[in-house]
Amino acid sequence: MRRLAALVLLSLGVLSGCSLQGPLNGADTSSAVIGHAAPAFSGTTLDGRPISLADFKGQPVVLDFWAAWCGPCRAEQPGLTKIAADLSGSGVRLVGVDVRDEVDQAKVFRDEFQMPYPSVFDQAGRLEFAYQVDAPPSTILIDAGGVVRDRIIGQISETGLRSVIRDKLLRPGGASPGPTPSTTPGG
Repeated sequence: MRRLAALVLLSLGVLSGCSLQGPLNGADTSSAVIGHAAPAFSGTTLDGRPISLADFKGQPVVLDFWAAWCGPCRAEQPGLTKIAADLSGSGVRLVGVDVRDEVDQAKVFRDEFQMPYPSVFDQAGRLEFAYQVDAPPSTILIDAGGVVRDRIIGQISETGLRSVIRDKLLRPGGASPGPTPSTTPGG
């Protein structure tokens, strides 16, 4: 029993050391709270290009947390790809956050679904922590002013996500000030 416990602890130590070597350069450690400023981040995309939340200043952003090993992420991705294409002229930007993944597997997933938007590579899950996401798939909506407008935990249908984007990010007059309740998945 001691030997098994020692092996588990050694494995966790090795894995945690490896996970800290992901290319996310920084993430604001404050938590994403609906109605408050979105935690800033900077890192690299799956292709090694620099990316940060500041790159999208003045634009609404949909952060999609995903992983190649996540079955619900696979089910959700065709709808996200369509939404990204349809919203390309609206100013809304989709940004993927690939979490707790291997970069090669993530690139296969991205290429399989022909994802038309960049994904920051967050192997250690630091953005999951900053945005209070327990597991993928999850979606965070950030308005043009950099304020978190909604957090969707779990899989959501294409129709449901389109509705939330319309109501929270594209509604005439902009998003309403102040906190709003979190969206239920599947909508």
